[in-house]
Amino acid sequence: MRSLFALILALPLSMGAQEVFFTEGSYTGCGAAVVDSGGNGGPYSADENLTFTICPEAPETISNISWLIFDLANEGDTMFVYDGPDANSQPMGQFTGNQLQGLSQAASESAGGCITLVFTSAGAGGNFAFTVACGEPCFPPLVVVTGQGQENPALVCADEEITFDATQSIFGDNALPDQYEWSFGDGETITTTSAVVSHSYDEAGVYRVNLLITDNNGCESLNLADYFVFVSTTPDFTGTSTDVEICLGQEVDLQGVVTAVTYEDLPDANFGGALFIPDVQGECFSSDLTFQAFEAGATVTSVNDFVEVFINFEHSFMGDLVISLICPTGQSLVLHQQGGGATFLGEPVDNDATPDIPGVGYDYWWSPTATNGTWAEESAGVFTLPSDTYSAVGDWSVLEGCPLNGTWSIELCDLFASDNGFIFDWSLVFDESLYPDLITFTPSFGAECDSTFWSGSFITGETEDCNGITIEPQTLGTQTYTYTAIDNHGCTYTTEVDVNVTQGPIAAGPTVVYVCDGQAQLNAQITNPAAGVQYTYDWTPGDFLSSTNIANPQINGLEDPSSYTVVVAPVGAPECSSSWEVDVQIPQPPIPLEYDELDACAGSTFGILAPDQPEGWTYVYEWVNLSALDPTAVIGEGNNLQASETGNYQVTITMEEPCFYTTSGDLDIVFNTCELGAIPNVFTPNGDQINDRFSIEGLQFFSGTKLRVYNRWGGLVFESENYQNNWSPRESEVAEGTYYYIMEVDFRDERGVETFSGTVNIFRN
Repeated sequence: MRSLFALILALPLSMGAQEVFFTEGSYTGCGAAVVDSGGNGGPYSADENLTFTICPEAPETISNISWLIFDLANEGDTMFVYDGPDANSQPMGQFTGNQLQGLSQAASESAGGCITLVFTSAGAGGNFAFTVACGEPCFPPLVVVTGQGQENPALVCADEEITFDATQSIFGDNALPDQYEWSFGDGETITTTSAVVSHSYDEAGVYRVNLLITDNNGCESLNLADYFVFVSTTPDFTGTSTDVEICLGQEVDLQGVVTAVTYEDLPDANFGGALFIPDVQGECFSSDLTFQAFEAGATVTSVNDFVEVFINFEHSFMGDLVISLICPTGQSLVLHQQGGGATFLGEPVDNDATPDIPGVGYDYWWSPTATNGTWAEESAGVFTLPSDTYSAVGDWSVLEGCPLNGTWSIELCDLFASDNGFIFDWSLVFDESLYPDLITFTPSFGAECDSTFWSGSFITGETEDCNGITIEPQTLGTQTYTYTAIDNHGCTYTTEVDVNVTQGPIAAGPTVVYVCDGQAQLNAQITNPAAGVQYTYDWTPGDFLSSTNIANPQINGLEDPSSYTVVVAPVGAPECSSSWEVDVQIPQPPIPLEYDELDACAGSTFGILAPDQPEGWTYVYEWVNLSALDPTAVIGEGNNLQASETGNYQVTITMEEPCFYTTSGDLDIVFNTCELGAIPNVFTPNGDQINDRFSIEGLQFFSGTKLRVYNRWGGLVFESENYQNNWSPRESEVAEGTYYYIMEVDFRDERGVETFSGTVNIFRN
């Protein structure tokens, strides 16, 4: 791909620009090319110490200079720049090497609008040249576009309005935005004074938003906005359930399937047009190529990203020219910097009387992989530079970081008069691996229920991802169900399924059946039987049933709780079935008492507890004392009774519903006179399970015993209001030693409450 655009123009070259040598000391005006003391491509001399002042010509107020060549050859060669009419003005900096190459500098109006340069050289061999203009220099605005609330690319829906914001664009010093020319990529463009605009797209696709900014100095931006808008494609709902007819009360599953549609489009390869570059002494002209085919944000990462710069060109004097390649951010690579003297490029018509007649252009290339030297290096001993590939003067790495998309310019500056030439064609070729084959995107749908879901009436269940639902309509007629899918653009798409509901049989009957004494009967009913219609019955499971295909089978021999389901359908129409589930429960007979004799202390109240019965059933308890004068008198209800006298006690446990079961049991309770054993004076709470507790024999018969234990200093170490022989202190709580106790025991007889006191020793070894 050598030539992207061809341009053959024959226009006269201007001869009116002024050429000034730095040695002349000053220049007042607004259009000149200032060259070093070496003149046409020659180097400056050693030991120079020259001062040069540039001032604007009325009515202009400030001067600015643009450095075409800045190549100081020796250590110690320095250019001093001052903002004002002499070297006593405010310094703007001192520069060596090639620090000013391709840069511009402007004076301030407050300092008179003049710039003063002081050049000193330690040796000969370098070159510098600059052009002079009036007014603020042109620093192309740097376009920055964002989508408010959107990343790049912006993921939007058709007809959704998106706001584009260019307020973060960057302008040169003292420059302000003048106008914004927006191109939305769909054929619509607008020009505004606002940095914020809104737009919408009515069709799916990829749209590149471009913006040309012009500042108040007339400078135009070169880089592209590089902002993309992806408008969502309509998805494919193939596989989603279709319209269906069912019976009233019938369950049916609906499944939703959504498949995103990929958008593909060839990249836009419109690189823009080229402009004729006239050969005018002391002025620079450029031709632009606008690239917008690369991925958004792609930049030059190495010199290997370039294949070549091509130019078809004729000119009569190579030594006049400075040729540079400028990227969208203004970074500049010098391709040719004077040199070569009178060597011709191509076959020019070397006749100033006929400047509008073009000659014959030769093809020339610059490449980072060139084996030839520069134009100047290869011009020795030749009259016309041959068509070939040459090295650039500068280092290609200066273009690293440049955006691939945007306006790339080739700039030619003619520093001497009386020569002419024409550019017929030029191109910039990047490595082909950088070009995308397709611009493509595929919307996506999330796996959660906020991305895909159903809506409608009588939904009884749904899958975890909400793509599937179970419905059981309860009204006749058509029910409409809507399947909704929301993609990552935030776009909502729907498809509908109509379910026509007709009448089917309605199964009913008892929901619970109780098996009493091993037998029960199931009973299925149809609440809306149709005249003349016969129905089938199908009970599952069939275990323990007298039949599985009748309405009311008998249950025989079932021992464990279970459930049965009957499916009822019109004969010949199983799809219109309905079902009924019956829970079969087996009530358990009461459990009798498990003991027959108990002892208690006289005067105490003794609690008698009947066994707990199975959960879920209601039991009635009746207690009587068979030894009483009236052994039939009920003396308590519930499964607990407090006995206070010797006798034979009986409890009767009865279940009345849903089955009738009854059982009874009795026990003898003897109340004795209880005595308290000896109180120990030593125990060993060391964890060996032997004498670990302060235990008093017989204390368990007396409730409410109060115990307090004190150390030798009267400090309370243990206290209980109902002591139950459970004091076994750990070593961290009570140390070995002698302790004093006070214990109050209620004998609940004529003795009443008695107090016991004494000492007890604790040992652990």
